[in-house]
Amino acid sequence: MFSTEIAVTIDQINYGGHVGVDAYLAIVHEARMRWLKLHNMSEFNLGDNIGYVITKATMRYKAQSFYGDVLIVECTCENLQKKTVDFSYKVVKRDSGQVVALGVTTHAFFNLELNKISDPPRAFVSRFIEE
Repeated sequence: MFSTEIAVTIDQINYGGHVGVDAYLAIVHEARMRWLKLHNMSEFNLGDNIGYVITKATMRYKAQSFYGDVLIVECTCENLQKKTVDFSYKVVKRDSGQVVALGVTTHAFFNLELNKISDPPRAFVSRFIEE
């Protein structure tokens, strides 16, 4: 599991004056990118020139958060299949511990050179699934 703090910025606030579900999706994307970077990986290269594409995204809006709130995003990598993997997210307000969003994104491994779906790279499996 990986955890990071992300402050709510003004561009994440919707017309209702709080963070919308679409912004929570962007927030978990930022957390996932930080996790990959920590392991010297990116969406374009998880090892062996294999990246991934998001094939499904689900966010459950649980509560409001507002400009300036600091959110803790917990990411877990799970459900490795032959060609896909899921990242699960829990987004919590740091000050209150209140869960504000839950989500899952499904990613298909993708060989950018061959432009086709691929098996997962060994480096990714060893760092994220077996850790």
